[in-house]
Amino acid sequence: MSNSTLEYQLPYTIKPIVKPYDSTSFLLGCVYQCPCIPMIVSGYIGIDCLFASSALHVTAQFAILKHRITKSLKDCERGIREIIVEHCHLIKLAETLEDNFTGIIFQQLLGITFQLCISGYHMLVYAANNEDVQVVVFLIYVLGLSSILFVYCYIGECLIQESTNLNEAFYDIKWYEMLKKNLKSIYICMMRTRKPLQLTSAKFRTLSLCTFTDATDVFESEKVIRWNKRLLRCVGVWPLAVYDPLFLFFVVYLLLHCSLTLVDFIDQAKNIDYVVRVLTETVPLLMALIKITIYRLNRGAIARLLIEIREDFFVEKYANEKEKLIFLDYNRLSRRFTAITFVSMSIVTGLYFFKAIMTSVLTVMGNSSLEYQLPYKTRTMVELNDITTYAFYCIYQWLIVVTMVSGYVGSDCLFVSLALHVTGQLAILRCKVKEAFEDSNGYKRGMKKLVIKHHRLIRLRNSRLVETLEDGFNVMIFQQLLGTTLNLCVSGYHALVSSANGENIVLVTFFVYAFSVLSTLFVYCYIGECLIEESIGFGDTLYQSDWYDLSTVDLKMMYICMQRTRKPLQLTSAKFCALSLDTFSDVDIEDLGGIPVRFTSFSIDRLAKSI
Repeated sequence: MSNSTLEYQLPYTIKPIVKPYDSTSFLLGCVYQCPCIPMIVSGYIGIDCLFASSALHVTAQFAILKHRITKSLKDCERGIREIIVEHCHLIKLAETLEDNFTGIIFQQLLGITFQLCISGYHMLVYAANNEDVQVVVFLIYVLGLSSILFVYCYIGECLIQESTNLNEAFYDIKWYEMLKKNLKSIYICMMRTRKPLQLTSAKFRTLSLCTFTDATDVFESEKVIRWNKRLLRCVGVWPLAVYDPLFLFFVVYLLLHCSLTLVDFIDQAKNIDYVVRVLTETVPLLMALIKITIYRLNRGAIARLLIEIREDFFVEKYANEKEKLIFLDYNRLSRRFTAITFVSMSIVTGLYFFKAIMTSVLTVMGNSSLEYQLPYKTRTMVELNDITTYAFYCIYQWLIVVTMVSGYVGSDCLFVSLALHVTGQLAILRCKVKEAFEDSNGYKRGMKKLVIKHHRLIRLRNSRLVETLEDGFNVMIFQQLLGTTLNLCVSGYHALVSSANGENIVLVTFFVYAFSVLSTLFVYCYIGECLIEESIGFGDTLYQSDWYDLSTVDLKMMYICMQRTRKPLQLTSAKFCALSLDTFSDVDIEDLGGIPVRFTSFSIDRLAKSI
């Protein structure tokens, strides 16, 4: 109405026969599209509701049959016969349900996946145009689609569970008191329940909660690698696509900043508060510089490691659900660490940066004779007397925040992801021991699989070509432990000084920062502990297997594996200190144990000065 040159837009986008230039044509088009709403409500939702009602009814009948089994002994002959008839009836109902709805289930899974992809792209377009309302609508839409998908998978899981639970119900009754004829009938029913009744997607994919998690968690399993890729590409050191100009830019930038800071540090070496603050700011920057340099130098080894583990992210690689769950658990831990570390470090560095700018601007506004103070202390080429120069220097120092978030955090996240992945593969290898002894082609093939898998995991660590976690990251682990210890001591002292001067926000920032740093250090040590435990646990699992039934050749192969597990796989700090929870407790006590002493001495010094 405000612009008569524009055309009317129909609710559902189609090619109209007559363009709705006027209100009458637009009204007729809307009336034409009105049946779309009842079709979606009745056709789409109605079919889903009928399927859910029918499937849940059949599942409930299986649950009722399970309770009836316990009463079959009151009239054994008649009770067993009724149970068998009812069981056969329910099996036919489940098969009818499967035959009639398998096509609908297939198009439901395929359609929801397609809808999520298309609408996700649509949402990104709206987000880029700052249309927040459309983004909220999309999130509600995704929640609705995911809920429908979950209900489908949950119904399939319930049907599987209830149909297989009959086996336990048959076993729990006093079958040993029955006649041989009735016992035979019970045995036939038990054999039938070993094959679960299930709903499938076009006869090739079972509908269960594993299907739902596969559609989410297994797809999400590669997300942590993508996150790491985006972080490290910001500083040009992603191992599979190193960009030297960007890497050299950040190296030169950090070296220049640290050099100017060192010059300023020497000039004001007698100012203890200034020295402490400079050390607090510079140590993490030096750690970030060392980390990205290590990634650049070891790019070939880490790239080969990433390529080699790529096949581990395929679901088909894992033989059973237990192996999938182990893989997903370790992968989920990697994702959580990456997300929490990224968010916490972004908040801390951002809060520190903008708080310093606001404080400096407010101070100069109150007293124009003072100079502006940069967020990160360094020697400046010109005096910061005007706001324009100060703004340019703040933009220049914003790259420090980018370096900390991308270089420092990204390096830690990729290391944690790779280490947890290798540890998870060792845990899965322990599960494969039982599978090896149950191999239908005999023990020899099963033992061969175990030896090859174990050798592959060991090779990820013991390669002479520096292709492993240990050889690629032991220097980074060393500087992480050393830098964290030094940084916590210095930043803790700085926080106490600031708190005594009434700057409580600095103390709060320190606690958030200390929690983030200690969490990273704990994860480092926890990963090392898990790697040691899983590598030793593999030998224990071999010993607890039925090794006494093996042939001499297979027994020798197993003995070699057990001998190798006596030397645990471990990550070290510069080859002289193993990474474990003992390492964390030692560093933690050294870091935090001295804070009360430092605080006491600081309080005494302040008291002496006041006197």
